[in-house]
Amino acid sequence: MTELNKNSFFFYFYKKTGGLHDPALLTKMIEILKEWLPENSPDLLGDDMEENYPLYALGQRDYKDFIMKNLK
Repeated sequence: MTELNKNSFFFYFYKKTGGLHDPALLTKMIEILKEWLPENSPDLLGDDMEENYPLYALGQRDYKDFIMKNLK
């Protein structure tokens, strides 16, 4: 048996809903969500993370905003 990743969305959702949802359906939903999410986030870092960190932070925020806005 595979150990459940306690940092996963699956675990978070299952815990928040008290296990009221079919795990197979939740697993299928996560697979569909992976297909739906943008394939590539902008590669703003290059080789020097410290120099490009402000761009990285903005890119991460934009990516999170996209997901949160569209995940309904």
